[in-house]
Amino acid sequence: MTTIKISQLPDATIPLSGAEVIPLDQTGITKKAPVSAVFPYANVKLFGAVGDGVTDDTLAIQTALNANLGAVFLPPGTYLVSQINVPSNTYLFGAGPASILKQKTSPQFTYCVNVYQKTKVRLSNFQIDGNGNAQPVGEWNHGVRIADSTYIMVDNLIVHDCNGDAIYMASTTPSVTCKNITVTDCFVYNFGRHGIVVAEYGAAYIDIVNNQTDVGVYVTTSSANGNGIHFELDSIPSARVGFSNVIGNICRDNGISFGGFFENLNVVGNTVHGGPNSGGGAINGLIILVNVQNSTISNNALFGDNVTNCDGIFIEAAFTGEQIVDIVISGNTINRVAGHGINCFGAFGGAPTRLNISNNVISDIGAGQLKDGISIATSTAYTYINGNSISNTTNLGIVVQATPSVGIVNNILYNIGTVNYYAIYLDSNVAGTGPAIVSNNTAIWDSPIPAGSTGCRIASGAPNGRIQIFNNDFSQSDVGIAFGTGGSIPDSGSWANIIGDDATVGSFTLAAAASTVVANTNVNAASKIILTPTTAAAATLMGSTKALYISARTMKTSFTVATADGPNA
Repeated sequence: MTTIKISQLPDATIPLSGAEVIPLDQTGITKKAPVSAVFPYANVKLFGAVGDGVTDDTLAIQTALNANLGAVFLPPGTYLVSQINVPSNTYLFGAGPASILKQKTSPQFTYCVNVYQKTKVRLSNFQIDGNGNAQPVGEWNHGVRIADSTYIMVDNLIVHDCNGDAIYMASTTPSVTCKNITVTDCFVYNFGRHGIVVAEYGAAYIDIVNNQTDVGVYVTTSSANGNGIHFELDSIPSARVGFSNVIGNICRDNGISFGGFFENLNVVGNTVHGGPNSGGGAINGLIILVNVQNSTISNNALFGDNVTNCDGIFIEAAFTGEQIVDIVISGNTINRVAGHGINCFGAFGGAPTRLNISNNVISDIGAGQLKDGISIATSTAYTYINGNSISNTTNLGIVVQATPSVGIVNNILYNIGTVNYYAIYLDSNVAGTGPAIVSNNTAIWDSPIPAGSTGCRIASGAPNGRIQIFNNDFSQSDVGIAFGTGGSIPDSGSWANIIGDDATVGSFTLAAAASTVVANTNVNAASKIILTPTTAAAATLMGSTKALYISARTMKTSFTVATADGPNA
């Protein structure tokens, strides 16, 4: 562009106003000149765009973009386009919601704004109307598509009524060529598939911050409805992708999901309200983690609004050989979910490993279905469940299955269960290759305390390893500690350490027909032990419930009931 002095600028020859002009004061005379005469700046109307919502402005806007002036301005108006392709080193911006790009009826795989194999692009401060119900049936007419591009910023956009995704980011090759992208302060709604998406071979170094997604009314021409923020991999990349942040977003009537081979994710401070499609299909959750590693899910507020089968946080290793590893789930508020509060499910992959579930507040779980506050299943290993507050579940408070090396510590469980009143439930080979520790937990039920409410229950046939149960306050439960039928500490290398502060702290309920009710069990502080028959054989053997009161100066290693009227210690 030729450099000229301000004093050499001619007066404007067309009427201009507002953001289109700059007042220039030179030698006491004020002139109006086009902004593009001062900066490298293109006003699309100067390139023939009309902005009346009827005229096809695709060519005019593309011409402005191809002028390589560095910045292209969309004045207020409705610009009908099919697809505009934004070049590298371009700032495309508008005057706010009044600057509208509206997609005309276009074939599938047409993107209102397309950034492909470009770098250093910013899209800012305008609106995209995907005109979804005028599009052919499908899910691929995206509002913004960013593919194989780097150093891209998308901010302050309103994107709506796309029959595909509102904002789509992807690498189209396994080398993961889509990187360093920020999407911030955008509002996307009425999208057909997902709101903000990372897909295909994924993307890395993605920041999705302070956006709002709202399903609103699904676009009728879309063939798929999904989540507010969604990371997925259609194909397996050459390496995991990640190093991304999803922070401070608000998702209404939808969720946040991650599916496949992502790591180093921070999902922090988001607010999610459940809706009719939270989770996007067979897997339902307000936050979904599938095959994710080395990631933190913290300080999110998750409100399920009792959507059927929708978990608060769902974790799964879904592919053979994949694992959920090194996940921290902390400080989240989970409320009114009809599924589990936090659900870890191993499925096809290897055992989830090294989960830290701490300081979450989980309440009002189940909504007519039998659901748990925290459910850990399928050989999850090295799990630490600490400092959580769990209340008003329809089923169990904390349930752990087939889990070596688990710590359940410092949790508060309140009004757990409607059928099974078990605050903590250990099932199926707990501590098979490592110890299970249950300590410093508190279980409370409102008065009258439900019959059978139990602080910690060890299920039938479990465990097959070492368990420590100590310093818990189960005084507000009907039963402190209980074994199911056949439950015991069977092998000589196993042990249980049951400690209470006084004789009112809990009870140890056993159900077995054998004469030896407990083996290899140490009770080395004041406790009350209740022996309760639950089968006809046990009732015949024991005659009735037997109670033992163990003083702090007494230590018992086993208890037997020889006959109905015989000694019980």
